[in-house]
Amino acid sequence: MVYKIVRSQRKTLAIHVRYPNVEVRAPYTISERQLHHFVQKKSAWIESKLLIQSHKHGERYQISENNIIPFMGNTKRILCTKATKNKVTANEDSIIIQGPSLDSAKRRSLFEHWLKAQAQDELTTRTHALTHRLGIENQLTDIKFRKTKSKWGHCTSQGIVQYNWLILMAPRHVIDYLVTHEVCHLIHLNHSKQFWQLVGDIHPTYHESKKWLKEQGHRLWLS
Repeated sequence: MVYKIVRSQRKTLAIHVRYPNVEVRAPYTISERQLHHFVQKKSAWIESKLLIQSHKHGERYQISENNIIPFMGNTKRILCTKATKNKVTANEDSIIIQGPSLDSAKRRSLFEHWLKAQAQDELTTRTHALTHRLGIENQLTDIKFRKTKSKWGHCTSQGIVQYNWLILMAPRHVIDYLVTHEVCHLIHLNHSKQFWQLVGDIHPTYHESKKWLKEQGHRLWLS
């Protein structure tokens, strides 16, 4: 089994699997022999994680000609056309990617740039509308957008709300849930009973949306 070793001042061994890579984080004091023995003991678990992640990776959407991509609860077909300038537009049925050279990396880059711009408009509007509804406009200091690997959204104690803009490929009720979740953190910066009560008051079907994001969210990470 191929794995990368990262040594630091940490005190324990840990294995991090992110398909197709395996990283072993180890203290400086652990010998190569001890480390290898640890990995061997965990080999079945590592292989299982890689298999699951490999399957999920294969379910990711691809930005290719005629592929169907979800967008805010609808589906749109990807169309690619030659043009002198890079441009992405959308209509009721399609997302049209134009440019002089549209290899797979360029198609994905152009689509992601367009999707982020759509998310900035859509999620900013929704966030301000909900803070106004709750009377907490002054508690929101900024809205940021990042393609983070571990979280779909985040809210800081300074009132900064952050969204992963890939969420715009989720159904509308899931987008609503994410905005509700992060805005409610402006009032309750925790996951207390009071927090979930407020989320439920605003988005009564949040359990369904939360479940969808947990089970299907991996598909929104483009391949």
